[in-house]
Parts: sequence; C-alpha cells; structure tokens
Amino acid sequence: MVRQHKIDFLAIQETKLEVISESLCHSLWGSNDCQWVFLPSEGRSGGILSIWSKSHNSLIFSFMGEGFVGVCLERGRLKTICFVGEERSGVNSGVVGTTTTETFEFRNFIEELELVDLPLIGRHFTWYQSSGRAMSRIDRMLISDEWAIWRGNGSLWALPRDVSDHCPLLLRYLQEDWGPKPFRFNNFWLENKKFVKLVEAFLGKPKSGRVDGFCLEGKVERAKNHS
Repeated sequence: MVRQHKIDFLAIQETKLEVISESLCHSLWGSNDCQWVFLPSEGRSGGILSIWSKSHNSLIFSFMGEGFVGVCLERGRLKTICFVGEERSGVNSGVVGTTTTETFEFRNFIEELELVDLPLIGRHFTWYQSSGRAMSRIDRMLISDEWAIWRGNGSLWALPRDVSDHCPLLLRYLQEDWGPKPFRFNNFWLENKKFVKLVEAFLGKPKSGRVDGFCLEGKVERAKNHS
C-alpha cells in the first residue's frame, strides 16, 4: 500500500504489539528508508505506530502519552509539520438523537484548536462489526488551516478493509503536470541595469550542432531558467 499510493507518512492504531521491531517497520514500509515511533500496547489491547520517509523528513522530536503518539518533522526548507495519532475509547452507537459526553468533548477539542474534520469519500463509515450489525465513523483526520494553506485542497478516502475491522484512511493530493511553464516577460525587468547585458550574454553563447531555430529556442530557455 505504501508504494502503491506513494505514502509519505503512515499511522497505524491498534497494533496490539508491545514491541515493534526494525524488520517489521521495514517490511511495512517496503524499504529501510523510514523512521518510526510507537506506543506499546497493553497486552493485546491498543498500540500506535507512526512511520515516515526519512529521505523526505527529518525528525525534530516526538512525544507520547496515554493513548496518543505525536511527531514533529522538518520537511523541506523551514517547514515544520506535526502529526498526532490518538486512540479514542468507546464507539458511538449510531442511534439517532443520542449524543455522548465524549462527542461533545471531541467537538470542543476541534473548535478550540480550530481544526478541520475532513469529509470522507468512498464510504460512510470506517469501522464495521464482524456481524455487520453495527458500524460507525470512528476514524477521522483533522488538519489545521496552516496545513490546508501549505498543501491545498486534499481528499480523504476510506480504502477497503483487509485484516482489520477498520478501513484505512488515505489523504490524497493530486499533483497535476501541466507541462513546461510558458515564457513570460515582465516590463519591470527593463528597469534593471544588468538586464541588457544578461540577455546579450545568454543569446551570444553559441550552441554547436543545432540549426538556427533550435539554437534560439535553447538560448531563450537558458535565459528563462536563469531569471
């Protein structure tokens, strides 16, 4: 799944493992290009594992407590991002007209931190009882305004279940390739005293083995890249 969807950060809840080995993380990630932190389970209950690409991210620090694990990563130049995985106890019965105290507290938590609860695509629920008699949207993904501004509009998908009774959630961003960027000329460039000399320097460089039309194209491309 990591390779198929080009995942950069993976969080797993209910690992039911007291110890997480290096070989297990490499197997889940599909390579050794990963780092991880985990919260051990209590016997056969609970457990959280967070894995991320170490070639794209640098760990600043991690933190954990009862039922949650968080990591702060440095990604790119001066860009710090934080991920928190949390286990929420209890399942909403789904009965219309009933609202538990936990639901109120969860809503207050979202409002106080000004988080956005992303809408789910693909399914209405993320947890299904084995008998099929109960289902609920337990699993969610919350993002901050800063994240939305940085990454743009993403879509949260519920993928088909496999060995778990929970559906994996995938936050997906489309990266459209619109081809080469067109050449643009800004009039204020003419006000720069070095502009004419710069253009003359690039257009004056010969490019051997090219006909005139392609030679001119190459020179304009070099001037565009330099600007």
